[in-house]
Amino acid sequence: MKRVLLATALLSTTVFAQPAEDRIRQLEEQIRMLQQEVQKLKEEQKKAEETKKETEALKEEIRQLRLDIAMPKLEIKSYSGLGPAASKVHFNPRGVSIGGYGELVFRHNDVNARGGAKSIANMQRIILYLGYAFDEKLKFNSELELEHASTSAGHGTGGGYFKA
Repeated sequence: MKRVLLATALLSTTVFAQPAEDRIRQLEEQIRMLQQEVQKLKEEQKKAEETKKETEALKEEIRQLRLDIAMPKLEIKSYSGLGPAASKVHFNPRGVSIGGYGELVFRHNDVNARGGAKSIANMQRIILYLGYAFDEKLKFNSELELEHASTSAGHGTGGGYFKA
């Protein structure tokens, strides 16, 4: 009887040990496969991040190219004795050129300090340039100069005056 029990115990361990070993092998294989998948996902994530960086760099480059086409960088220089603002149209390959400058004098009078004198603004002068380059040879350039536009009440009807 002892021998039968011993033989049964040995056989049952062998029988039960076999499926456990197979199960361990299956689990180890699954672990290896999962590790490989995790490694692949990490590599794909790195590639996706690199692609995103490249895409952002390309977006910025395209934006800069569009700006360069829309507003080309021009040197500030004079043409035939004209000022840089008036000369812009001569260096622009095509399109509109706008420029100008001016001088404004504003005198703020405190009503209490100067016996009720009003503040005065006087546009000493303003020079506006407008040009258009039709092509490399045909260009339009204009200049409008205005002087002494004032808010002084001492001229005309008291509403100010404008001289062109």
